[in-house]
Amino acid sequence: MTAEALVERIKARGGRIYTMPSRMVFVLTQDVELRDGLISLGGRYHSGVGLAGSAGYKRAREGDALEWDIWIHQIPVEGDTSIYTAAGGKLPPLEIEA
Repeated sequence: MTAEALVERIKARGGRIYTMPSRMVFVLTQDVELRDGLISLGGRYHSGVGLAGSAGYKRAREGDALEWDIWIHQIPVEGDTSIYTAAGGKLPPLEIEA
């Protein structure tokens, strides 16, 4: 799957995608199927203080609704576009020495 297709699928399922200046990309979602799909593709839970169970946390404004924070920049994709770029990241590509 290309990075563009992955980003489109995440947005179609209501996932919110964020890029970091370090070129890392994460998704916030309350969708269990999206969470499981991203993890099966190689995404990783963000594990910080206060996270419970499968790295989910309760949103303060939404009562008992669980949300997951999943890093996706390391998911392998096809094509020349990175997940960072497809997600709207603005930094120029890194030069990679062979």
